[in-house]
Amino acid sequence: MSKKTVYHFFRIFLGSVFALSGGSKILHPGTFSFFISDILHLDAQSAFIGAIIISIFELLVACLLMINRNTVLASSAASVVLLGSIAIGTILIGSPLPCGCFGNLLQSQTDEYFLARNTSFLLIALVTLRFSSTFRYDQNI
Repeated sequence: MSKKTVYHFFRIFLGSVFALSGGSKILHPGTFSFFISDILHLDAQSAFIGAIIISIFELLVACLLMINRNTVLASSAASVVLLGSIAIGTILIGSPLPCGCFGNLLQSQTDEYFLARNTSFLLIALVTLRFSSTFRYDQNI
């Protein structure tokens, strides 16, 4: 399997993960909104607005990755989001909270599985970032 094939597979996979996460949180922001409220000590309305903004940001990252445009920016943004979630998950590892990371699709919480999953996604984002400038959209796919 060539590096180019791996890059495109990872790019589309990561874009799909962000699309699923952002889209499901847009449709069902409740648990994620409560999670934001708990960790940042925000009122319900501010947490809800934050949940929607983060969801839209995830959808934007997903679109850029999936259409192979600005993938350096998109994979960098994905890496920052994932690194932040790993940091939050590490802080909360002793008392896991439901995170609503995928809306109502998955009953996810900040536990060891959360850290392993997001670390795996971070590695995929970093590989995508590494090859983003090599396999740009203006080259043959």
